Amino acid sequence: MKRTQYICSLVLLAVTGCSTHYAPQPGPRISTTVRSGGIVYVRNGESFPHGFAGEGLVDAVASDADAKAAAETYHRRNVGGFVATAVGAACLTGGVILLASEVARDDGNSNGTTGSDAVMAGAMLCAVGGLIAGPLVMASGQTYQFDAVNIYNDHVDRRTQPAWPGPGAWPWGYPTTPLPGIAPDVPRGGALPSAPASPASASGSLSPPAPAPPGP
Repeated sequence: MKRTQYICSLVLLAVTGCSTHYAPQPGPRISTTVRSGGIVYVRNGESFPHGFAGEGLVDAVASDADAKAAAETYHRRNVGGFVATAVGAACLTGGVILLASEVARDDGNSNGTTGSDAVMAGAMLCAVGGLIAGPLVMASGQTYQFDAVNIYNDHVDRRTQPAWPGPGAWPWGYPTTPLPGIAPDVPRGGALPSAPASPASASGSLSPPAPAPPGP
């Protein structure tokens, strides 16, 4: 009894100790941490536990269509791989039980292939197929987990900043003052507006008239 308690305490300590020691800063990007032995996604201070088959990742990236598609693929393959593995394990268990019962009933006089032999062979094939295909399907979805996080983080600026040019680029609308070095628009079919005449050109000259020459 004491040995069992000791082992359980060690397992509990190992599970609770499997946590990251650094808390990521709150922000719009997704950070991946480990808490109590499980993966947790953190975004804007909100935590999304990974869940049994990755449904937490789908919730964490739900606001980005591309990242959500990758997360859903990851989730579906986790579910499919788990189901295939469970079916394979059930077939293996049934095949072993059937084999044990056949051995117990065998009196050494049975000849040829019986129906039980066919069922046993099918169960073993099911077990081998499920136990091999299940982990492979789950492994193929692992890359979509990383894709979902990377796509979401790469699209943060696109989701949080307005497109340029656009009405939201300037708090008060588009700037009305022309930038330096840019000529004003030329009216269609006409020339540039001429500058107003200066007083000098209107009066002919700004200098006083020359004095008349002295008389004889």
